[in-house]
Amino acid sequence: MKSRFFLNCGTALAAMSIFACSESESSIDVLKDYLDNLSYASSENESSSSFSGLSPDSVVTGEFKDIRDNRTYKTVKIGNQTWMAENLKFAQDSLVESWCYDNDPTNCQKKGRMYSWMGAINRTAEECGYQKACSLTYPVQGICPEGWHIPSKEEFETLIETVGGYAVAGARLKSKENWEPAWNGCVGTDDYQFSAVSGGWYRPYSEHFGEGNYYAAIWSSTELEDWHRANEEDRHILVYTLRFFNDKDSVDIGESNRDYGLSVRCLKDDSEK
Repeated sequence: MKSRFFLNCGTALAAMSIFACSESESSIDVLKDYLDNLSYASSENESSSSFSGLSPDSVVTGEFKDIRDNRTYKTVKIGNQTWMAENLKFAQDSLVESWCYDNDPTNCQKKGRMYSWMGAINRTAEECGYQKACSLTYPVQGICPEGWHIPSKEEFETLIETVGGYAVAGARLKSKENWEPAWNGCVGTDDYQFSAVSGGWYRPYSEHFGEGNYYAAIWSSTELEDWHRANEEDRHILVYTLRFFNDKDSVDIGESNRDYGLSVRCLKDDSEK
């Protein structure tokens, strides 16, 4: 199995600070003991949790051609799930809202297109517009090619568990490229060739793009309702997303307004939850 020494991304900077702030000759020994202790503690933790995931050597890579536009995508089978190893780029359906980050076509080539959630699940505003809960039948094909679908929250959770858990899944699934270098040294190792890239987000009602090199969020097909409002008429229905950050080894499942433009990763229909 490939391995990586997973300390908190700020550990190295903290250690350097300890060394720099000391004027004593013995500070070198202090620093060495400090790092040795961290190494031991981290190794003990990895053996019990961080490296409990699937061996990266077991992943199976391949290719898939989307016959709608004849675009070929890399694929990767991680455990029992087969994922597109690139963000979706399909844009020929005139009914689906989608954008390139900063309205630059080269970003669509590097990062994939950004879709509203209604665009991702291929539903109209009449079906799934503002404050309307959708009636979806799983799996939800949405904008994905035939035989593929928009992953559910549960399927994201399976992926995270398979690669070792929330604390390390970010680094293990992030691409080594297309991320802003992090202030604390965090980098993507792409151990499972999932190659998550920093797609950022788009807010259509203000025509604003953000965090294009720092952040990625991938739509799920699973809704939730935010009831923290004054009354039922003001409820806002949110959607779960899989989120990555340039300065974190971890990953999380967050929430997003449905009208944002975010990335899409398709999952093959014969994959297990």
